[in-house]
Amino acid sequence: KQLQAISDEDKAKMRENKNKTKIVTSFGGNASSQDSKLLSYFVREADAEVQKRRLRGSQPLEYKDTYKSKTWPKADANLSVYHPIFSHPKRPVWNSSEAKDTLEQREKMMFEKWCKQVGKANTSTTPFEHNLEVWRQLWRVLEFSDVVLLVADVRYPFFHIPPSLVLEITEDLKKGVVIILNKVDLVTQDYVQKWKNILKIAYPGVDVVEFSTRVCEDDERGRGGVNKRRKMLHKRRRKDEVKSQIDKYVNRIITSALKLQKKSDGKQEISFGLVGHPNVGKTSVLNALVGRKVASTSRTAGHTKHLQHIPIPITDEINGFVIDCPGLVFPRAVPRQLTEVMGLYPIAQIRETYSAIRFIAERTPLPYLYNLKKPDWCDDEEWSPEMICEALAEKKSYFLGKGGAPDVHRAGLEVLKDCVDGALLLAFSPPSKSEVATAKLHKIVQTQYGMGRVVTRG
Repeated sequence: KQLQAISDEDKAKMRENKNKTKIVTSFGGNASSQDSKLLSYFVREADAEVQKRRLRGSQPLEYKDTYKSKTWPKADANLSVYHPIFSHPKRPVWNSSEAKDTLEQREKMMFEKWCKQVGKANTSTTPFEHNLEVWRQLWRVLEFSDVVLLVADVRYPFFHIPPSLVLEITEDLKKGVVIILNKVDLVTQDYVQKWKNILKIAYPGVDVVEFSTRVCEDDERGRGGVNKRRKMLHKRRRKDEVKSQIDKYVNRIITSALKLQKKSDGKQEISFGLVGHPNVGKTSVLNALVGRKVASTSRTAGHTKHLQHIPIPITDEINGFVIDCPGLVFPRAVPRQLTEVMGLYPIAQIRETYSAIRFIAERTPLPYLYNLKKPDWCDDEEWSPEMICEALAEKKSYFLGKGGAPDVHRAGLEVLKDCVDGALLLAFSPPSKSEVATAKLHKIVQTQYGMGRVVTRG
């Protein structure tokens, strides 16, 4: 009986541990490890949820209207509006007389409350940063910076620009913000200009500049299939040609930042805070500003994790510093797979690829771009994510062991890597001015009855 009682107790503990939220690092390790202090932490999805999405991979694609009209999907204007829940944790008010341990304890309590609030939201939420130490890095960057440089991937700027962060910088801290649209070589100049115009409307007082480390001819931008774009991305250019373009972009960034500096004390020193999502090219911007390689780049989200304070050349009279913040994943009210498609969630940690493949294939002609043929067993069926991955695996000879089944997971990861790198182009066109104005007018508020919108009647 005693052995049976112990067994039942152990079973209860096992059930309790199974239901407990598990936090893992961006590299798949244990978040409780001492070596993971400044790594990104994410909540590990439940096995049942992953299996549920995996099974849905055999269902046919449901093409969006933009797919049928051969246009880019339209960005959600609501992402430019401050959301009381899908925001970011702000540092509690503090003073120099407060003990360090007391302040850190208050920060921890506030952060845990914020995480629970976001986690309980009754809507689709992207994976977001659960490591308080990484958020503390952001707080320090905002505190020490004179102007904040916010880097965003030009393929979906609204997704990469957290409204709560812009509001804190411009309204609470009274500092300037320069939005840097990176990777502009992937899309046409007309597309970039439309986004610049909309961003200036969505975020008044914020300057918007463009950036890219790759030289690309105008007739090559935003065009071509996967193989052609792969070659374009790896095409070698003359060093002087690349340097000339980067210098042009850097001068525009510094000019915009100096214009937005709000100090009037005659200080001949300016510090730029560099912030943004992982994988948007922050490190490339940093290296360009400094004029030499001071940090390595990686496709893995969360590669740069230490706060860096680096001097940069500006003028003989003005000294400049860049304070580089680790890449942070903010919570957004969008499907999880958008985070995977945009490279915010580490590709190596994606446990099933069908959901992200569906997201892409319902908006772009994926089988056509990869020149895929349906497997023999499904000639008469509509394309599905599973079918696409199997067709690509067979084409690439990706198999599980010698003579085994097609390695559909490897094929799916390859598509995601192509999408993150830009070989497979998925971009979102900006909403109209009226759509942005309507979203701003009907702002989201939190009431005693839950979330709601302010509706203004004419």
